[in-house]
Amino acid sequence: MSNKGKSLKLESEQFNQFISSISKVNDQAIITISDEGISSIVASDDRALFLWASIEGSFGDEAVLNLSSVQKLADLIKIANAKELDLEIKTNQIQYRGDSVKFDYHLLDDGILTAPKLTTKKIKSLEYEQEFTLPAKTIKQLLKDGCVLKDSNKVYITTEDEMLKWTFGDKSQSNLDSLSFDVDNYTGEDLDSPFIISTDNLRLMNLGLSEEVKFEINKLGIGKISFTNGDLKLIYIVSSLTN
Repeated sequence: MSNKGKSLKLESEQFNQFISSISKVNDQAIITISDEGISSIVASDDRALFLWASIEGSFGDEAVLNLSSVQKLADLIKIANAKELDLEIKTNQIQYRGDSVKFDYHLLDDGILTAPKLTTKKIKSLEYEQEFTLPAKTIKQLLKDGCVLKDSNKVYITTEDEMLKWTFGDKSQSNLDSLSFDVDNYTGEDLDSPFIISTDNLRLMNLGLSEEVKFEINKLGIGKISFTNGDLKLIYIVSSLTN
């Protein structure tokens, strides 16, 4: 889509959280702007993790931004150091003209980047049978403590005796150490089977966005992990690993 030119007014901190979250998963992205909001779906290089990031709101006529480096745009916005951003979207660039900082960020032509096959329609259609909510700071502490096991990047999430249990290790290999934690500050249901996720994928998530993290899991082993902060929402889709 050719961007004929439009003005885009944004809260700097919120938009930077949006694009910084995207850049952790993939540094190249297609961002769509419309009268319903701003959104993007990206996948990790190995397609093991998908992120649907969105900001609700009316942003006028539709535009498509093909970003060659999301992190570079995030860095430019930080340098601008403004509470509000007034961006001009041109055919092949984003312009910012602040009082003391000005930048031009060039966009890729349409067709160079390819969006993941997972669509918003598909994400919305997925149904989940089990869910639980956990404080984000608890997850960050668990990941920090689990770092002592250098030879494994799996965590097994189960429930036992009304406790949520996180076990770091790799049951597919013999003679490997493991480390387990009982977590009682969660709300939700017992899990029928372990949900196994890579710690590398957990670290790609923006754990600082919201205080609570919602996990939803279905019978196919597909997990939906959601973060919400005002109009900004992050939905991560990941499948449970094999044992």
